[in-house]
Amino acid sequence: MLQSPIIWEKVRTDERSEAPPVQNLSNAGGAEMEKAEVLARLYEDELLQATNIQMVQSGYAKEVFVHSNGDVIEGLLVLSDEGNKHMAGVLASTPAALAAIAEQLRQLPFRPLLLHGRYDEIAQLLPGREIKPQVFYRYEGPIQEVTDNICRAENVAADKEKMLDLYSVLFEENVHGSMSDERLIRDLALGVYFIYSGDEVAGLARYSAKSDNYAEINTVIVDNKFRGQGLGKALLKHMINQSFAERRTPFLVTGEDNVIARKMYEGLGFEQAALYAYEFYE
Repeated sequence: MLQSPIIWEKVRTDERSEAPPVQNLSNAGGAEMEKAEVLARLYEDELLQATNIQMVQSGYAKEVFVHSNGDVIEGLLVLSDEGNKHMAGVLASTPAALAAIAEQLRQLPFRPLLLHGRYDEIAQLLPGREIKPQVFYRYEGPIQEVTDNICRAENVAADKEKMLDLYSVLFEENVHGSMSDERLIRDLALGVYFIYSGDEVAGLARYSAKSDNYAEINTVIVDNKFRGQGLGKALLKHMINQSFAERRTPFLVTGEDNVIARKMYEGLGFEQAALYAYEFYE
């Protein structure tokens, strides 16, 4: 069984300030588990744990469950609330940690709950399920040539409707009533960029996570009426360059069976780094 969740005050910033100590609410020894300890463990696998790092570091993690062996953290379950679903990031370095996470998942009331983690870990947590592999791609260089019709979204008041219109294209449903301003503010803090065709907003790209050394390009959307003009590739090139400007290595994740996207990413110079998985826990 994992220890009861560590809960931190939610701080809506992306600052890399020194992490304050937090109380492990049910550690039998009554010892404090510092946020910095959890982050240190996540940073040991920084590329694959960038999303969990983002959630913990910025204060958006709803709960964090820890499995430790003495002073060594062997397992983490990082919960976050995305508005229309809960997400659970998994890290397990031992069979005991994985078993503890499996037991904790059975007790969680949150549904739907989207698990994400290394492919082999998610496959073991969901035995008998067909797990769809996701490919982690990392980009090491060079700088890309970009266009000048891209600008950063600045604030919810000015850009909310444009963001929601394009998110509705992405999710293939109207999200104007279901996506909170808090979620949009979080996206804006990480970086949301519009591409224009003439005077019209034609597409959007955003980061979903940033750690000290990596930035995840999570979304590249082009409105249906502007497709076929190379705008998606232009957005992706801009996000690559912006990552390098921030001294971070860009990465992204796509389905192993998404042949068209993978061909484009590899053509730009992205290289496969690992297999990952996103699967709903039922």
